[in-house]
Amino acid sequence: MDPPALGLVLRGGYSLAQGKGGGIGVCSVARLLPLLRNTKRKLGNCDVWIRAEGDRTTYKAQLTLMD
Repeated sequence: MDPPALGLVLRGGYSLAQGKGGGIGVCSVARLLPLLRNTKRKLGNCDVWIRAEGDRTTYKAQLTLMD
C-alpha cells in the first residue's frame, strides 16, 4: 500500500508529514489549519490519515476545509 499523501500523528501537538521522508515538523493546533489549507492546495485532495501515538491503527478521515 502506498504511503498516504498527508499524515497526521497526534501527540499533544500535531505532527504533519507529507509523503515519504519529508515533513513540515510539529505545529500547534493554532497553526494546523493554515498548514492543511496550504497542503490541500498543493496536493489537491482532502484525505487525512490520523494515528494516535502508541496506536497501530491508522484511521482515514475526510477533511472539509471552509473559509
